Amino acid sequence: MRDNQSLSNKIYNFLINPNIIIKCGILLLILYPGLIILGIFIAMFFGTEGYSIYLHYISDLGSIKITPTPFLYDIACIIAGSLSLPFLFYLEKIIAPIPINPEELPAPHRWVYRLMGAAFISYLLGCIFYIGVGIFSADRNYFYLHDICSYGAFAGYIFAELFLGLLLIFSKQKFIPKVIGIILGIFGLIFPVYIGGLNILYGGPFYEWLLLIVILIWMIPINIFLILNAKREINKRNNIKKMD
Repeated sequence: MRDNQSLSNKIYNFLINPNIIIKCGILLLILYPGLIILGIFIAMFFGTEGYSIYLHYISDLGSIKITPTPFLYDIACIIAGSLSLPFLFYLEKIIAPIPINPEELPAPHRWVYRLMGAAFISYLLGCIFYIGVGIFSADRNYFYLHDICSYGAFAGYIFAELFLGLLLIFSKQKFIPKVIGIILGIFGLIFPVYIGGLNILYGGPFYEWLLLIVILIWMIPINIFLILNAKREINKRNNIKKMD
C-alpha cells in the first residue's frame, strides 16, 4: 500500500516518535551539561584569565581569548537547540492535541491552544537563536549576530516558560503529576521573568549565569517527565501488540 503521507507529516511523526524523544532526551541530558562543565573546567585551569562565573559571561566560554577549547561551548549550544526541538513538538501534542477519533473528544479549551501556540513560537525561537549562539560565537560576532542570538535565546525561553507555566497550572495535562506541575508552573511564571528583569536592570556575568541556571532548573524536570511519558507510550503499544 502506498504511503500518502506528506513530507511535513513524515517529519512531524518522526519528531514526536517516543523512541526519538527518549534518545534525544538522554543525549541532551548528558551532552549539554557535560560539555558546559568540561568547558568551564578547561577555561578555569587552562584559560588565559582563570574563568569565573562572577567575572566572565557565559559566551566567554566560546572565545579563544578566554579558553583553548571554545568549540565545546559552540557545540553545546547547537546540540541543546537542536535536540530540544522534538520535545517542543511532543509537548504540544500532549498538552494541546488535535482530536482525530471520537474517543479523543472533548478537545482542550481554545485558550489551551492559544497559550500552547504562544509557548510553541517562543520555545521554537529560543531553540533557533540558541543554535545561532553556537554558530555565531563570541569570536564570530559578525554584525552583532552573536549578541542578537543570545538575547533572542534568553527571551524565547523566558516567554516559553511563562506560557507553559500557565498551562501546567491550569490545563488538564497528564504527563506530569498535578502537584509537581503546579510547582513547576509557578516557578516558570516567577523566576525566569524576575532574573531576566535583573539582567536588564543590572546586567553582569553573575545574573546571566543565574538566568541560565533558572531556565535549566525548569527545563530539565520537564524533559525528564516527557521521556517517562514516551516510555509509557512505548510500553502501552507493546502491551497492545502482545494482546493482539
